[in-house]
Amino acid sequence: MVAGSADRVVAYRAVDAAREYATTLGTYDYQSFDDSLEAVAAASTEEFAAKYSGVAGDLRGLVENGQGSSVATVSHAGLETLDGDTATVLVFLDQDVTNVVVPEGRTDATRFLITLKRIDDTWMLDGADAK
Repeated sequence: MVAGSADRVVAYRAVDAAREYATTLGTYDYQSFDDSLEAVAAASTEEFAAKYSGVAGDLRGLVENGQGSSVATVSHAGLETLDGDTATVLVFLDQDVTNVVVPEGRTDATRFLITLKRIDDTWMLDGADAK
């Protein structure tokens, strides 16, 4: 539970960061895939950046060969927990996806539980689990 005014500010900042980071995670283009990887890494803890780099690296060929792109938007986000310097936020993410299989595009709806760690007063992405 978020009680005081200072706690509410911290909670709002965590939710805003989770919205931004989920959008960053869900937006990519096959022509600039490395830019997307770098954007996620810049917003992440070292541990999550290393984990994400491995997973995304495995997907690179699929995205590039399929000429995939996605533009993500967050329709809703809400704080699940806030415990000191750790927060979890439930995010409703919609991705407008195109690729060689669906050139006309489609919208994929994903629900993420975003985990954040506060480092030097900045919320950093520390986990993203699809639900």
